[in-house]
This record gives sequence, C-alpha cells and structure tokens, in this order.
Amino acid sequence: MPTLSITNFNIVCTCLGGFITVFGLVSYLFKEHLYLSEPLISLIAGIIFSPHATNLIKPLDYALGSLENLDTITLYFTRLVLGVQLVLAGVQLPSKYLWVERKSLALLLGPGMTLMWLLTGLLIWALVPHLSFLSALACAACLTPTDPVLSASIVKGKFADKNIPKPLQNIIIAESGANDGLGYPFLFLALYLIQYAQGGGLGSHGGAGKAVELWVVETWVYTILLSLVYGAVVGWLAKVLLQAAEERKFVDRESFLVFAVALALFITGTCGMIGSDDVLACFIAGNAFTWDDWFRQETEDDSLQPTIDMLLNISIFIWFGAVAPWKTFGANSVIPIHRLIPLGILILVFRRLPVVLLFHKQIPHIKQFQQALYVGFFGPMGVSAVFYLYVSIDFLNHVLVDGEVRNDAQQLQEVMRVVVWFLSICSIVVHGLSIPLGKLGYHLPRTMSQALSTSQENSQGPFLRHFSNQRVGASYQVRRRRQTDTEPSAGPFRIGCKSLFHTGLLPFAKLRALFRKAATGLLELRLALAERMASPPADASSPLVANNAAAGAKRKRAPEKKFYAYGVTKVKAFQSLHEATAFVSGTSPPSSPSTTTTGEQKFYAVQNGKKPGVYLDWPSAMEQIRGVKAPRHRKFNTMAEAQTYVDAGKRNFSYEQSRNGSPEEDIRQLIIRKSAPGLVPNGSFQPKDREGSPYPLGTAGARAGIGVYFGPQDPKYEPAPSHPVYTIDWVARGAPPPPKKQRKLTNWRYRNVSEALKGSKQTNQRAELTAIQRALDIAPRHRDVTIYTDSKYAIDCSVKWSKNWVKNGWKNSQGRPVENKDVIMEIREQIEERDLLKRQTIFCWVKGHSTDEGNIAADRLAVQGSRLGRGISDEGEGAETGADDMDSGDGAHLQQTNEDGGDEDDLQRAWQAMEQAMSDDDIRSSY
Repeated sequence: MPTLSITNFNIVCTCLGGFITVFGLVSYLFKEHLYLSEPLISLIAGIIFSPHATNLIKPLDYALGSLENLDTITLYFTRLVLGVQLVLAGVQLPSKYLWVERKSLALLLGPGMTLMWLLTGLLIWALVPHLSFLSALACAACLTPTDPVLSASIVKGKFADKNIPKPLQNIIIAESGANDGLGYPFLFLALYLIQYAQGGGLGSHGGAGKAVELWVVETWVYTILLSLVYGAVVGWLAKVLLQAAEERKFVDRESFLVFAVALALFITGTCGMIGSDDVLACFIAGNAFTWDDWFRQETEDDSLQPTIDMLLNISIFIWFGAVAPWKTFGANSVIPIHRLIPLGILILVFRRLPVVLLFHKQIPHIKQFQQALYVGFFGPMGVSAVFYLYVSIDFLNHVLVDGEVRNDAQQLQEVMRVVVWFLSICSIVVHGLSIPLGKLGYHLPRTMSQALSTSQENSQGPFLRHFSNQRVGASYQVRRRRQTDTEPSAGPFRIGCKSLFHTGLLPFAKLRALFRKAATGLLELRLALAERMASPPADASSPLVANNAAAGAKRKRAPEKKFYAYGVTKVKAFQSLHEATAFVSGTSPPSSPSTTTTGEQKFYAVQNGKKPGVYLDWPSAMEQIRGVKAPRHRKFNTMAEAQTYVDAGKRNFSYEQSRNGSPEEDIRQLIIRKSAPGLVPNGSFQPKDREGSPYPLGTAGARAGIGVYFGPQDPKYEPAPSHPVYTIDWVARGAPPPPKKQRKLTNWRYRNVSEALKGSKQTNQRAELTAIQRALDIAPRHRDVTIYTDSKYAIDCSVKWSKNWVKNGWKNSQGRPVENKDVIMEIREQIEERDLLKRQTIFCWVKGHSTDEGNIAADRLAVQGSRLGRGISDEGEGAETGADDMDSGDGAHLQQTNEDGGDEDDLQRAWQAMEQAMSDDDIRSSY
C-alpha cells in the first residue's frame, strides 16, 4: 500500500524547485521590466517558506536542534557561494585588470575601506547602548566589505547596460571582490584587541602587544599574503593546464565551461584546510586564470556559469530568509527598535557615500558626480556581512574564562547577530527596490499629471480639446468651427491607454494588448458616430459656393474641415479623419496620389531609405524613411526630377562612385588625378601602366588596395619619423602652398589612406589586415582608438587567434605557418604599445557594403587604391587636367611624402594632388 513520505528533504526539493520554476516563468519580466533583483525576490520566498510563516523549511531541524550547528551550516554555505562568485567575478574582468587599475583599487581598498570601517563603527557605537568602541569596530568590520553577490546583480541587466558604463561596472566588480577578502585585517584587529586588551585580559594574557603581534603574523602574513600567492599560483597553473589540454583536444566542451566553478571549489576547500583566506584567494585565482583574456573570450557567449551563479544566489537568499532572526529585531536586550531603524538608515547613507565622493576625482572611471553618487550609494551588504558575522561568532566562542565564554564576548555575539543581520536585510531590501522605486518616482508624477491635466474648453483657442503633454499617448484634436461653418463638429478623440502602462507598474504585455484593443474599439465606435453626425459636403448649388464662384479671381475656397492628429512627437493636419487615424496608429492609409490645394500632383523621391524610389503620396514615402539612419528625401513637381534625384543617390552611395555620368568617365578622371608626371591622358580611355603597357581592367592580375577613413573631427596627428619627411599641409581647397621654409618644418600627415597593397601577396585578407595596421600606425598613441571594419577575419586575427599563434610558434591549429604573420605581428605590437599607455584598442564589426557610411567611405578609398596598383593612366586626345568636380570637405586627406628630401617639383605636384582628393563631410569615422 503506498505511503506518503513527507520528509524534510522532499519538502526542501519541492520548495526550491517550485520557486525556481515559477520565478523562471516571469524572471525576465521581474528583472528587466520591474528591475527587481533575484536576491530580494528569493529573500521574500525564504520568509514565506520559513518557520515564521508556512514552516515548510525548518533550518533548526536540519541542524539537529543545535544553534551552533546552524551557525556552522550558514558559515559554510556563505563560504561556498562567495568562493564561486569571486572566481567568476575575477574571470569577468578584462585582461590584467588588477594591475592596470591598481591605483584606483589601492585608493578604494586602502584609505577607502579604512574610512568606511571607522564611520560605520562610530555610528554603531553612538546608537547601540552600553557598547565599547572596540566592539563597535568589530561589528563595523563585518559591514565594511561590499558584497560581491549583490554588486554583481546590480551591474547586470538592461538597466545597468543602459545607464552604467562598462568601465564603471568593472571597477565596481573588482572593488567588491577584492575588499570582500580584505575584511579580515579590520575584523581581527578588533577581535584580537577585544580578546587580549579588553575585559582586563581575563582568559588571555599578553595585552595589546600580543594582539598586534598576532594580527601582523597570523592575519596579514599567513591569511592575506599566503592567500594572494596561493590564489595567483593556482589560477595561473590552472590556465596553463587548461590551455594545453584544449590545444591537444583533451577536454570536452562541458568540462571546459565548468572549469572555473571546479577551480572555485578546489581553492575554497584547500584554503579552508590550511586556515587561509579562501575568499581573497578565489578572487585572485579567477583574475589570474583569465590574465590573458583567453578563457573569458572563449566562454563569454555561454550561459553555464551564469546559470550556476543564479542557482547559488537563489538558494543562499532563500536560506537567509529562513534563518534570519526576525523576532529578535523587535524584541532584544541590546538595542531597541527605535534605535535600530535609524541605525540602518544612517549606515546606508553615511557608510560608503561620503568616502566615494571624497575620492571620486582620483578615480578615472568615475567621471561624473552622478556616477559617484551611484557608486557611493550602491555598496550593498549581504552574503559577505553574514559570512564575517559567523567568522566572528566562531572566534568569540573561543574567548573563554574557566571553560565558559567570557561575558563581554557573549554580549558582543548578541549585538552582532541583531545589528549585522538587520543591516544586511535593510541593504538587500533598499538596494533591491532603489531602481524600481526610482523609475516609478520618475514616471508616476508625469503620468498622473498628464492624465489629470486635461484643460477645460477654451473659447478663444483654436481647438475643442487640448492636452498638456503629447507623451500621454495619441489624441485627436478637432479644430473649432468658424461662425460661417454649418457642419456640426465631431467630438474629440483620444487614445490614452498608453499612458497607464508606461509607468513601470503594469508592463504586462498581454494586459497592455487587451487594453489597447479595447481603446481601439472605443475609438472606432466614436468615429462611426462622428461620421453619422457629420453633414454631407456642400454641393455646387449651395449659397456659400455660389457666392464664392461669383467672386471671380478673388474667390475663396469653401472652408474645409481639418483633422489635427497628435502623435508621440509629431503633429500634422489631414483632410480626412481616416488619414488622421492612420497617422496616429502608425499605419499608412491606402496610397493615393498627393495633391496640393491647387490640385497639383507631387512626387516624393526617397534617395536613402528602406526602398529608394519615387512615391506618389507622403505616407508611403514616410514608411521608407522611418527608422533609417540619415534618410534623404525630397518633394518634386515632376516625375523626371524625382527620378533623377533617386538615381543620383544610387550613384553617390555605391562604393564605386560615379559622379561623371558613367564608370568609364569616373575612371578617366581618377587617372587624370593619379597619373605619373609626363603622361598625358586623352579620350581613348585605354588604360596603361606607368611603363606604357596596356592594362585591361577587371581581368586576372588585378591589384588589391587598402582604404582607411577618419572622421572630419579627429585631432591632427604629428608622427615623429626617424628620417626627414617633407609633407604638404592642405588647409582648404584653393589655398596657396606655404613658403618653402614652412613646408620643410611642417610635419603633418594626411590621415585618410588610399593606396595599393604592397608586395607580391595580393589577397583580400592581407589587404584587410594591412588597413588595420595602417590605421593603428596613424592614430595617436595617447588616445583610445576604435576601428570599424567589415572583416571578422581581421578582428579575430588581431585580438583572438594571434595569442595562441604566439604560443605555438606562429603555427595554426593544423600545424602550418600562419598566413600574413608579418602584418599580424605589427598589429599586436601596436596594440601592446597602447596597452602600456593604458589606452584601449577597440574593434567593431560592421556589415560591409550596407548603409554604414563610414564603411562606404573606406571602400571608396580602397577601390581607388586598387586602381593605383599598376599606375593606371590614359592616353589619348582631348582630356582635361582640371580640378576634381567633387565637393571638398575638411575630412579627407591623403598622405604625400618625399622621403629623400626635397624636390620642389614633387612637393608642388603633391600639393596639386591633395587639392583634388575626394572627401565626404557627412560620413562618420570608420575604417
């Protein structure tokens, strides 16, 4: 006969699995729309499951009824979570991050943590009655470290990605990980002094000298320094072993992904056995494990580590909700509730914020005062505070007198349980609700004022109804009738459901859709009633039309009813209510030719849009430019003019640009500008190289070219070559050349590059890499540089594959020599040079031959360079050598140097060539 087995194990599995399942169904909604974090929601679930509510989770039963066993379980649980979290935090940081940001971290971890410890201790000492200052410092040491678990939840998600710069996220993660392990010196300085100097030294002899000696030897040397060395060595060895196994295909993907978690478990266990600081060792090991960024880049697209992280976070905060001493907050013998609540408020405000505001100008990544406020306020207390609480309790249980715990040590345990637990709960709740409450406080007053501020009908105004803010949603406003108008006016129309659901309170997609449908139905009903109430238009026999007809040349048009539609940010007048409705709803009415009030047909030409072409009505044209970056469109009176405008755009935005009417003419003009001195181009259009040999375009043997395009606002770059360089400084089109002396002193390089690929290897991949190398060579070393390229191969060679190639002696995975090794080595050297200067080299991939204007400009330069590969020229009669007919801007420059020093004719020809350089002043920086 089947029997029920309602055991604690089955109940815990049911509660934990059920909560994770239910929360997973709405996790994106809670975290990305309501901005509620996992720790806060899990804490609430733990309270519900705890003995204080449903009594499903019974922590004391799992500890066999022993409070000491329960403390030990909580201590080990927090150690496990912190160990895994800190290894993952170290892995998430960029390469060599602790060394690169050592000054900022030293400021936050040295004087920053010390001031936080002292400020927190002063507040506890002031508000907790009958507590010594040393005991207050012991409590404060538990609360000084920033919790890495809560910090990680704050700097993740849509809100963080949108509002917190990535460098600021990294500094928060690094500071919370490092200071979590550095809480030991602050804690044990107070505990050793309490044991040996407080209470008359009962049970412990040696005084303050003994306390300081133990603090230096055991805490700093054995605990801190040993953990630093151990974590760095183990992390580095783990990286080397994993790389070797991966290169030899010894490790499968699952084991590769879980390697960091296994490393955390190993370090936590081994450090625990030798009695060192396992928390700090885990963080250092994680950073050493990804010192070269190899493991982070290999696993950044995988979700196994975040999944394990999420499971541990949910479990630990459910446990906190079940074991927290909720009853003692209101009924205890150490601090009354009317002091405990102000203490929580003061700690949250003054524990960290003043320190960050004091030092933020010395931290480069905290660039604004608002960012300093954010970093100062969001310094949460949670898992790390509870961990240090139970480390302290374990230590105080060994401060004995005659085999019993000393009275002051026992009293300090009670104070620490209440204060640390209460402040940790306050931090979880306050920091978990700060972002959603902040978003609600920003939107709710606006929404309420918009919904309630509909103005009364104004007899002098032009509209029947007026709304104070367009962000309410969409509204129809019917223009007030003139006294001569005989048609009854329709009532106002309004769609207001949008205003109710952009507050962040009800972001439920289905509920929003339901209300939107209801509002649309009401609108359609109102429209139908309005059309039935409206009178038919006046015919030709009406007195009004007759009077207007008799007016001759000065006759006035019969007044027409106008419908004014307000969108989110636009307002427009329409001839019909149907068109106004379509404008607000975002849909185009049936296409019909657009005419003016005089009956003239208009043609709308879209040059740059989703589908370039000529459209007969504006709504159809508007659909083609909506959401397009830098759209181009114009209105014309004739179809021929509109079509010419569209055709011109097609030529302008192709990367083989032809502004002279035909590709042959464009090549001919290019040959004129770039031909060698002494060659006279003519009209035969027969291309030849500099030796005079015919060169058939588009056949085998074509050369590759490179193009590098800089934006017009980039600062000038002055290189320092080892040999004399004579350059031309082109200020503007038509400007006269500078005097000869000034030319020799001028050392300025034109940044845009259009040149042929040198060498016998003429491949597309080598040209892409060479373009990146030239861009890095030209860009200033003292600034961050961002390279936009449409070659994923070039990006991978520069930042990903080359690291393994260096270790393998420049052999690829098949054991063959790496192609284009010389160019890749130069790129790596330039990147490393910038790294030493603490400047970033950022690569961004863009889709090639698309609407990205920077990519188009770089392609144009590359095409020109490939044409110059054989010195293409023209021979014939009737060719002109005049200036280029393209518009000149201030952003296109080509380098012209004379390395052997000084031929005046070469300088003059270079100057003339620069006057004819192609340029586009509306294209952003790209390569």
